[in-house]
Amino acid sequence: MNAINIYQPLNVVAATLWDYWDDTVGPPDMYLTTSTDLVRWTTPTLVVMVSDLLSEDPMGRWLYV
Repeated sequence: MNAINIYQPLNVVAATLWDYWDDTVGPPDMYLTTSTDLVRWTTPTLVVMVSDLLSEDPMGRWLYV
């Protein structure tokens, strides 16, 4: 699940990168990147790791994957 959100007061676009099957950014976790022109983007920053999200879920009942 990837998403783009616009924060108009600062003219900033934020994109969340969450693709469990694509490891081109890094391990399959959730990342955040920003842009002011939709051409140049910041280096993706790790927001949360899948292992942290799954740590409290019972086996076989994963909420996030």
